[in-house]
Amino acid sequence: MDPMLQDPLMPRLLIAGVLFHLATARMSTGFYYPDEHFQILEFAGLKLGFNQPGDLAWEYAAHIRPNLQPWLAYTAISGLDQIGLTEPFAQARVLRFLSADLSSISLLLLMRREPLKILPPMLAGGPFVLACGVLLDRAFYGDWVFAPWSYLQANLIEGRPAAFGTLPWWGYFKLMVSLHACCSGP
Repeated sequence: MDPMLQDPLMPRLLIAGVLFHLATARMSTGFYYPDEHFQILEFAGLKLGFNQPGDLAWEYAAHIRPNLQPWLAYTAISGLDQIGLTEPFAQARVLRFLSADLSSISLLLLMRREPLKILPPMLAGGPFVLACGVLLDRAFYGDWVFAPWSYLQANLIEGRPAAFGTLPWWGYFKLMVSLHACCSGP
């Protein structure tokens, strides 16, 4: 057995991590970053029928967003609709709990050390995962799309994000200081 798993503190840390994730999912409102809404829920809304392509961010037309997360959101929301849970804020809370569950499961990947012999099968699974992603993007966009290439082309080759403004690497620190000075009390 892995010595890390034998440490009596590890199960307690795992439980604390799971409880932290669940408490955060329960007490959170809204979204952490706008992309959670505009790149996942709004994209899912297209398949759910309450959005049109013109309602979505420019990334939709550029086909640069992989669609695993929107498909997961679509599946969860469709299921919630089927059981009568149609209130959007309740649905968002359920999505946060699902995310907390996946995050908690990932804590077990960090705690368990796998032998190197499983590396080749894991690497062999890469093309399968990539193919699944391409099929999901095909089903979403209605066209054959390789989203990682589209992302590279739009963002690095065409420089589209520069239209929204650019900052040097240190510009974010300056922005944080100015926001703190602006928004902190007297």
